[in-house]
Amino acid sequence: MALLFGAVLMFIPHSHGRGLSHACRTMKFSPVNGPSFSLEDFYGRPLTVIFFQPQCLACRREISRLSRRKDGVVAFSLDNSVERVRKFAKELNLRFPVVVADRKVLQCFGGIEAVPTVFRFNFELFLVRKGDKTTSSSSLNPYCHCSF
Repeated sequence: MALLFGAVLMFIPHSHGRGLSHACRTMKFSPVNGPSFSLEDFYGRPLTVIFFQPQCLACRREISRLSRRKDGVVAFSLDNSVERVRKFAKELNLRFPVVVADRKVLQCFGGIEAVPTVFRFNFELFLVRKGDKTTSSSSLNPYCHCSF
């Protein structure tokens, strides 16, 4: 298990061996549903980051579940249509930031191979867990292309 955890950490640019790089922590994001922020704004409380696509049913279920959390949550959409993502956030009445991800965001998180992919960080923004909710890259889900 420790070996697997170490392998996951290798894919995330980090400082002090376990967290997001300073550049990633301080990067400013402009969500479709609120004011600009940086991940550094969540320092001091646990943070969950999810990568999703609006048309993915598994993503919708996971985001609905996360919307009930008391901790910090940030959602990054891999759909580059701001209007579609804004409509999605409004439809689900999401109160946490929803951002259209760009290449810089994907680099910060070491690339995303499937959706939904969830990162959990502790109060110091050190990675605690990364996982995707898909069963395999050859998902038979007709509602979502869950692999990239």
